[in-house]
Amino acid sequence: MTHDYIAIVLLGGGSSWARNPDPEKAIASVVRQVKNDWGQIFNMKGAEIYVNVWDVTGNDDVHWDDEGMHGDKQDEHPITKVNTRLVVLPGKRKLAA
Repeated sequence: MTHDYIAIVLLGGGSSWARNPDPEKAIASVVRQVKNDWGQIFNMKGAEIYVNVWDVTGNDDVHWDDEGMHGDKQDEHPITKVNTRLVVLPGKRKLAA
């Protein structure tokens, strides 16, 4: 069975996510998605974001809430957390005067 990873960034009251068989590619994709999703609302230059990576192999439908991660086949294919990575987005933050 091919591995399947989801990378999630929780930001404010929302999130961005990306799935990929390679966890590094999932992380790179979600970082791009964060900039696209949130760049018009927040100053993302130099922002520190935490990327949560989960192994969701065997689950077609995955969602999360205040109780954690859930998958449509999690009884047969448990969802496990792989890691959390701090990513600093490119650019220099400007401090208010």
